[in-house]
Amino acid sequence: MNRKEFVRNISLLGVGISLTPLAFSKQTKLAAQYNLPAASVHIPHGNFASSGLIVLHVSEMNIEVTIQKFMKNGITDSEEDLTVYTFHRKNEMLSVSAIGNALSSMGEIQGLRFQKAGHSLQLSDKNYVADLSPSQNTLEIRSHSY
Repeated sequence: MNRKEFVRNISLLGVGISLTPLAFSKQTKLAAQYNLPAASVHIPHGNFASSGLIVLHVSEMNIEVTIQKFMKNGITDSEEDLTVYTFHRKNEMLSVSAIGNALSSMGEIQGLRFQKAGHSLQLSDKNYVADLSPSQNTLEIRSHSY
């Protein structure tokens, strides 16, 4: 590599590094924060549901959220309990099942993407990002701002 190429490549690298923080700093503004409803608890041995289903309406993303917990060991909490987060929009449904840190999903809502982000679940559409944090029992809705 000759000197001119070296100087040009270093200059391009410098410009690229200086612009990188802009790419990573796409800020989002908090649009709403919801406390998740209590899970409808299902106890084995006869499909007994100890509590009713509570629906959380998230108007920003036009979805409804319900939470169900299926107890493995009767009425005692366990790390092996199955928690199901169900998201509804019109006739579409997305269910996310969690046992400990393991997640699986079933279904799809058009225009809504799902991914695991650390210890939270993240849903996003063209306008909003929703972070569902089971440990803090919250759902934070942030608007995209580019």
